[in-house]
Amino acid sequence: MKTIKLTLLWRAVFSALLLTLIAACDSDDDDAVDPEPVAATSIVRIINAIPDAPSLTLTVNDENFGSAAFGQVSGGFTSATGGTETMSIVYQSTDGETINFLENLTVPTGEGREVYILLTGTFATPISSLIDNPLATTALGVQFGSSVNNGQAVDVYLTNADTSLETAVPAATLNFDGLSSQAEFAAGTDYRIRITNVGSTDVLYDSGTISLQTSGNQIFLLVDYFGPGDSPFRVVSIASGVASSLQGEALPAAIRVANFVTNTPSVDFYFNDTNDLPEFPGITFGEYTDYLNLDAGARSINVTPNGEKTNFIFEQNVTLVAGESRTLLLAGDPASEDGVLGIVVPDNDRPISTELLLRFLHGSAESGAIDFYVLETGETVDDETPDIEGATLLTNINVPVAIGTYDLIATPTGETTVLAGPTRLSVDVGIYTIILTESENGGAPFTFAVREESLD
Repeated sequence: MKTIKLTLLWRAVFSALLLTLIAACDSDDDDAVDPEPVAATSIVRIINAIPDAPSLTLTVNDENFGSAAFGQVSGGFTSATGGTETMSIVYQSTDGETINFLENLTVPTGEGREVYILLTGTFATPISSLIDNPLATTALGVQFGSSVNNGQAVDVYLTNADTSLETAVPAATLNFDGLSSQAEFAAGTDYRIRITNVGSTDVLYDSGTISLQTSGNQIFLLVDYFGPGDSPFRVVSIASGVASSLQGEALPAAIRVANFVTNTPSVDFYFNDTNDLPEFPGITFGEYTDYLNLDAGARSINVTPNGEKTNFIFEQNVTLVAGESRTLLLAGDPASEDGVLGIVVPDNDRPISTELLLRFLHGSAESGAIDFYVLETGETVDDETPDIEGATLLTNINVPVAIGTYDLIATPTGETTVLAGPTRLSVDVGIYTIILTESENGGAPFTFAVREESLD
C-alpha cells in the first residue's frame, strides 16, 4: 500500500510540473527572440595565370593567406561575414623584401561562396577578375577560362572521349581573358577536352581522357605553355582550391644530355637497348645535345663509350612527363670506384620578370663538397655567406638573382680558399645553367661551364 501511494503522489507532482512548463512556454511565445542567422562561410583564393610573374601571395590586413606560383592556386581566406573585404596581392623580391603588386581589391565574402581572384595579363600590365560561385552545391558546375596572351580566340569542346568533333558542339568559345558561364555536367571518367580555332575542327590541344568530379565547381583554364612541342597553351583543372595538369594531355616530353664524363673522349646515349643506333651518338666532353622530343612515359637510359654498344658505363630508368623538358647530367670517371653518375633534372623555360634564375649543378667528381657563392662586385668570400653550402656531386639547386653582374666562386666546404672562379657573369632576363666541372682528364683545374638557356 505504501508503494502505491508514493507512486500516485509522484505522478501528481510530475503532472503539475509539466502543466507549469507548458504554461510558461505559452506565455513567452510573443517575447521569444529567434537566434541570429549565421552567414555561410566563404573562401577566397587567387589563381596566378600571369606567365612572367613570380609566386604571388594573397593578403588581408597585412596577413598572408597563401601563395600561388604560375598556374597554381593559393591557400584561402575564409569568412562568415557577408559583404566585401579589401585584399591585396604581394610578392617577394630576390632579397626577401615584400612588395605590393595589386592593392585594394574589393572582393565579396560570406553567403557560402567560392571566389577566385583570377590574375592574368603580364606582370607589367596585370588584369584581375573574379570567379564567384556557390561553395556548397550537389551539382557539378563546369567553367572554361583563358589566360593565354596570344589574343587567339578558340572553341573548347568537352565531350565523351570517342565523340567526333564533326558532330560536336563547342562547350565554350573563348577570347583572351574570357570566362564562360557555368554549365552542369554529369560526373564521369570518360571525358575529353579538345580545343580548336573558332569554327575549325583541327585540334590545337587534346587533353586525352579526363574525369569530372561528382559535384562542386570545376574550372578548366587555358594557360601559357613553356614546354616542348609547339602547343600555344595547356589546360589546368582547378577544383576545391587545387590546380592540376591533365595527365593524358597530348604534349611531348623532351630530354637532352650534358656530358661531363672524364677520361672518355665521347659517349653514346641510347633509350631502352643498344641494338639500334644511339639517339645521341658521340657526345664529347662538355657538350650539350639538342632536346629530343618523344612520347611521355617510362624509359631505360643506357650510356656507352662511343662505338662500344655493349660496354655500359651508365644505366637508369626514368619517367618523362608530358609537357616538360629534362636534362641528363653525366659526370665521373668510368675507371674510378664510383664510376659514372648521372641525374635527370627538370628544366624551367619560363622567364620571370622580377628575377633571373641561376641553376647550379655540381658535376665534378674530384672536387669534393663545395660552397657556391654568387657575389656582387666588390664582395669577397671572406665577408659573405655561401648561396649554396655543402654541395656534393649531382647537387641541383636554383639561385634567383636580380639583373646585374656577378662573380661565381666555389670553395671547399667551410673554407675560403678559391677552388673555381671567379667567373664573371652579367645576367639579363633569362635562365642560366652553371655546372661546376673539372678537366677532361679529371681533377684540376676546376671551372664553371655557364650556359644561357634559349627561351624560344
